[in-house]
Amino acid sequence: MCRVEVNRLKNKWKEKLKNKKILKTLIPAALLLAILTGASVYTVFIRPTMDGEKYIYIEETVQRGDLILGIMESGNIELEESSVDYTLELSALEEDEEEEDDEEEEETIKYLEIEEVYVTNGQRIKNGDALFKLTDKSMEAVKKKLETLCNEAQISLAEAETDFSLQVLQAKSVYDTSVLEAEKAASSYQASETKTTETLNSLQAGIKVWEEEIAWYNKQLAEEELWENLEDARLTYTQAKNIYEETDVHNATAYASNYADYKNAGEQLEALEEQIENLKEAIAENEKNIAQNQIKIAEAQAALAVENSTSKSAYESAVSGGELAQDIYNYTVSALEETVAAAKADKEEAEANLQELESFVGADGIVYADGTGLVTNVAYSAGDNLVYSGAMISYVKEDAYTVTIDVSEEDIPEISVGEKVEVMFTAYPEKVYEGTVSAVTSAAADGYAATVSYPVTIKIEGDTSALYGGMTAEVTFVTDSVTDVLYVSKKAVQVTDGKSYVYVKDSGGNRKLTEVQTGFSDGADIEIVSGLSEGDTVYIESRISGSETLLTERNSQSKENDGMPAAPDGEDMGEGGGRQ
Repeated sequence: MCRVEVNRLKNKWKEKLKNKKILKTLIPAALLLAILTGASVYTVFIRPTMDGEKYIYIEETVQRGDLILGIMESGNIELEESSVDYTLELSALEEDEEEEDDEEEEETIKYLEIEEVYVTNGQRIKNGDALFKLTDKSMEAVKKKLETLCNEAQISLAEAETDFSLQVLQAKSVYDTSVLEAEKAASSYQASETKTTETLNSLQAGIKVWEEEIAWYNKQLAEEELWENLEDARLTYTQAKNIYEETDVHNATAYASNYADYKNAGEQLEALEEQIENLKEAIAENEKNIAQNQIKIAEAQAALAVENSTSKSAYESAVSGGELAQDIYNYTVSALEETVAAAKADKEEAEANLQELESFVGADGIVYADGTGLVTNVAYSAGDNLVYSGAMISYVKEDAYTVTIDVSEEDIPEISVGEKVEVMFTAYPEKVYEGTVSAVTSAAADGYAATVSYPVTIKIEGDTSALYGGMTAEVTFVTDSVTDVLYVSKKAVQVTDGKSYVYVKDSGGNRKLTEVQTGFSDGADIEIVSGLSEGDTVYIESRISGSETLLTERNSQSKENDGMPAAPDGEDMGEGGGRQ
């Protein structure tokens, strides 16, 4: 660097230092002057501006659509659960058998076993979806057991009905005999001189009854069907016995099955043989009674004198015996009817269990869903046995979503069951669901609350697949509405002297005060009946203080530069937000 340059820089540096010293002297004085000047400017210019008011204008477009006035309350989704139930009661399958070595095999024989589970908690199912698959082995075993119970119940009912017929006949015979004896004693007491004739008639009547019974018994024995059944039973028994005796004892399943067939065939044969034997015994008994009555006839003729002296005592005894015979007969019939009814009930229950099994698992061994909804609980896993009846899965039906809200006592008269409402969920703000009022509770929600309200239950309609329990919902009850109308924000309308006005943006971009006719309002927006067209731009006037002006002045100036002049001074717009 040349000296000339160096000297110039040195001189410049010295001059800068000199100026700095001067500045140190002048700065305090300048600060004092600035403070005084600022105070004057604030007092004369800024402070009056801050204490004053200004207006800003926000553009809004005239729109066409629906206006709705209603009541809005909040609530949460509540879920009503349903279930797929297992209702078979298989405790009747418990038999007094020797325990098998393989306990797991014994369990499989007694109960249905789940092979596979197709659903999990939180899964959505549809009507007809497969839920569980049962093992073929357990289905076959349980079905076989139920069929055996049906057969046994059928045999028991047949035996009970046969026993009923026989014992009722016997009881009736005893009763008829007692009645005849009472009649005989009465005749003896009333007319001792005709005692012999009456006694003979009574005894002959008894003989006739027994003879009729003998004829009926013989008719029963002469029925070809009875002997055909007996022959068939003997043949079935012989065949079952031969098969059983020829069965390999090491084949446990075949041996048990053939033994059961052999046992059942023997019981059926024994029942028919016993029926025939009872008929024969009844005939013999009646023949014996006839013989005894014939002896009595002879004795009555020889003992007429004694009979006359004891006729009164015999009459009283016979009357008492007749009354007792009536009671015995009624009791016998009632007891036999109960026995038959119980056997019939057992048979119907066994058949119902078998039918229910077939409808429950079907031919493929799969349990299907009987409704559509969201699974909340799966009670069984693969390998479990269906030992007890109860819910296999629980799920919430798609048509069982409800929202319960509290409505104030002022609004509750506007609401009725069956009313349609709009429901919006916080999770889906863009979608509106339809709901129906399903219940309005007459009792207050909280008797100690400052404001009285009543619970109202809303059922959610339509597709609820996207909804979950606990979601927050806003429910709107429409109390009044208009459709397809022009409307603007209520804040844009100014009222003075009973007339409504709005600021409209004209073709030049200026504000033009225009009179309009208004109609229905939902509280936020108001219907424009006349004076505006769809798409027009109107202004919402807002009054702000001077301090707010400092923050918004730049925006206001920008808008004015774009062709938006300030509000005309001195205009009195009256109510509705207009300037005063």
